[in-house]
Amino acid sequence: MGGITNPAEEYFKDGLWAWDPAAGVWLKLIIDPLTNQLSVAVNNDVEVHQTAPADLAAGAHGWDGSAWRKLPLVWGYSEEWGEQRIGTAAGAGNATTHTVAVPGGYVYVLSALAIIQTSGAAQHVYAQLVRGVLAVALVDEATATSGQSYCWHGHVPLKEDDYVEAVCVAPGDGQAVHLRVWGYKMKVAE
Repeated sequence: MGGITNPAEEYFKDGLWAWDPAAGVWLKLIIDPLTNQLSVAVNNDVEVHQTAPADLAAGAHGWDGSAWRKLPLVWGYSEEWGEQRIGTAAGAGNATTHTVAVPGGYVYVLSALAIIQTSGAAQHVYAQLVRGVLAVALVDEATATSGQSYCWHGHVPLKEDDYVEAVCVAPGDGQAVHLRVWGYKMKVAE
């Protein structure tokens, strides 16, 4: 590799290089990721032998000390998630609203929520995570003041078809419950 010290040459700033006088070639120096020691980059092919045809099927794999195994889902961030919903009572019924259900191919992580009722009087409000027939309370305030924000903070993963629901119990015709949620989305690799 002639001209390695010439800034006009293609490889000038491509890492550190050392001259091998025995072979008469320039060799690129690298940091070995396992030992953190400086070594010479060698272009050798590594051959992988599979003990069963599906050992290394597509996906992330790791060596557990005895065999290559598919790694569990790597937790990540794809984009933010935030929704604001309003539910209005009809007649003497409850004011109810909920987020859009988590779509297939995603996991949502709920980080915080706020619930507000607008009846003008103290009312029972609650927000819950709904997973099929299971509902888990996140906020439950028996005497929520009108216009007051009741909050929850945490870290709850939601899978496909899960959603967050807010209810104000019998606030009066035309009165509303506001639900605000925020967190993030993670696309599930297929």
